[in-house]
Amino acid sequence: MSDPSTDQPAPDRDRASFDRTASARAAVDVSSLPAYGLDAVYASAQALATARRLAPYRSDIAALPGFDIGHLDQLEDLANALLFTQVTLVARANRVRQLPTLATEGYSLRALLLAYADLLVLKGRTPAEPVARLREGGGYRDLVEDLAALVRILREAPDAVGPAAPVTAAEIDRAAELARAMTLELGADSDPDLPHHTILLERQKLGMLLARAQGQLRRAVAYLRFDEGDAVSLVPSLYIRGARGRRAGEPDEAPEEAAPLSAGPDPSAAASDSPFET
Repeated sequence: MSDPSTDQPAPDRDRASFDRTASARAAVDVSSLPAYGLDAVYASAQALATARRLAPYRSDIAALPGFDIGHLDQLEDLANALLFTQVTLVARANRVRQLPTLATEGYSLRALLLAYADLLVLKGRTPAEPVARLREGGGYRDLVEDLAALVRILREAPDAVGPAAPVTAAEIDRAAELARAMTLELGADSDPDLPHHTILLERQKLGMLLARAQGQLRRAVAYLRFDEGDAVSLVPSLYIRGARGRRAGEPDEAPEEAAPLSAGPDPSAAASDSPFET
């Protein structure tokens, strides 16, 4: 298992977990994927807590014949990787909402600053070529570049800002702020290997892998702790029962989590019988 006490920043830790789960995700049969129905933050928290609670039982779980201890050893990485996909999707959703608002203000400021820059060119107070280049292109990235260039042109022009100037220093500063804010928002979607459709699919794979690992661990603990009967508290469901906003037809529990207790050891079987023997 990974060390939960690591000082690695959460975004870097979660991305590293995502990268470490690449082979497990690649092995998933996409045609067999169930519909995604997890609350990623809740499920990740439950899985991480499960990993900590089961750490003292690792050797006992690993000793079960036929049980893949990787379900426990990879649990934290799967949980953190799922969180990475969710945070990435939320950041991109916020970006989609915020960029148009920033751009609307940015286009207005660009028009004002560009008109003033044209006037300075006519007055011979700034070179014409840098200003002429600003008329090329369109879109968010061009807007960012234009704002940054206009800020530089107006700050470098002698006495461009003063009591009688049609543009204020505050407006130039605001253009610089908008350029930086839009740059940060555009950078939130800068992973060329993770387009939107890919991250959605990887989240679906991770949800299935995490639910399967949690379900298998529930089976193991149900066997090992049969007399104590605390498997559910040690390995809880990843699903929020009766969560508001749950989609129609979405299960309260994953099939692999719902089955273990009903398919657990037969009370009449010998104590040494293991459900993991091949």
